[in-house]
Amino acid sequence: MCSPCRVAYDFVGHFETMYDDAAVLLPRIGIKSDIFPRDYARWSQAAARRNETLSTLTADTVDQLKRLYAGDFELFGY
Repeated sequence: MCSPCRVAYDFVGHFETMYDDAAVLLPRIGIKSDIFPRDYARWSQAAARRNETLSTLTADTVDQLKRLYAGDFELFGY
């Protein structure tokens, strides 16, 4: 939907390294990096919910999802 190949990105961040990525990216665009919130409790709760949801998927469903998003995984380094 976002047509990543149409934009000449010079930075690709990842959700899993969001805080480290923000510390690099925000100063590059003129924003103080210390304004980026670190709410570890909320993120750990979200990770627990994600893991719980993923544990309910069958191996076949996981394989289907991997095939569906294979291009995204390759493009964004997953």
